[in-house]
Amino acid sequence: MLTISVISSTLAINWMHCYDTRNFTADSIYATNRNLLLSSLASNITVLKSGFYNTTIGQEPDKVYGLTLSRGDVSSEDCNSCVNPRSQYIMSTCHNQKEPSMWDRDPDQCFVQYAVL
Repeated sequence: MLTISVISSTLAINWMHCYDTRNFTADSIYATNRNLLLSSLASNITVLKSGFYNTTIGQEPDKVYGLTLSRGDVSSEDCNSCVNPRSQYIMSTCHNQKEPSMWDRDPDQCFVQYAVL
């Protein structure tokens, strides 16, 4: 399972690891699916205004599962402002790994995850 976790309103990373056991290439179907999924999380959580959004993109074996969650007292706009940069950071930091993990220092505003099950 590939998991990336990002929590907080800052990008001060407390722990991060990019596993190199499962990789993909930049021009693969998986890469396209992952990029589409991560770029859709912030806008969809804002539209739904529930603070929670989960989705899948693609077909097996290139299917990507994604989830984002914001604290209940965080506005949709603040949630979007939290989720969007973390999604971009995930794509740029462990750019071709299917199994990276990352946590921010302060678990307080949002959570972003994508996974290959």
